[in-house]
Amino acid sequence: MLKRKAFSMIEVMCAICIFALAILPLVWLGSNQTKGAYSASKHMMASQLASSYMDNILKRPYEDLINNTKIEGKVLDSPPTDKYEELFDLSSMISGLSDTSEESGRSAEDNIRASAKNFRYSIEINKFESNNEKVAKIVVSVSYLVVEGNNDSRQYVTLTSLKFGERNG
Repeated sequence: MLKRKAFSMIEVMCAICIFALAILPLVWLGSNQTKGAYSASKHMMASQLASSYMDNILKRPYEDLINNTKIEGKVLDSPPTDKYEELFDLSSMISGLSDTSEESGRSAEDNIRASAKNFRYSIEINKFESNNEKVAKIVVSVSYLVVEGNNDSRQYVTLTSLKFGERNG
């Protein structure tokens, strides 16, 4: 009787197939978790930008707000209007970030600029004045692409606030 000292090719191929089928769900799960973390970081960044825009508008006096204004653009573009120029200065928002990533050799500001290239904003200001009341409705929306290059994957973060002015009398 002959003793076997190795596995046959069929046994090796079956073992590889079973291992591949077992590991496939783990690879798929890891891929989905990475996409989810990436999307969550983009959402957090959009929320912070929207909040910063809203804070900068709300700290202005009611009289300085321009009525029926809609301002739109890319986050990294230059300001579309002189009236709200400091709102859109991303450099001032991220100033002081001078640490350098050892892997890429880029600064934190460079990393933020690279990740914010597909971010867009929209700011709407509508003033309502009647019966001694002055109210401005402010809507700030920041959108981002979940999948780079796919405009159908655009997600939005929208903040709405009311700014009250001094009463007339």
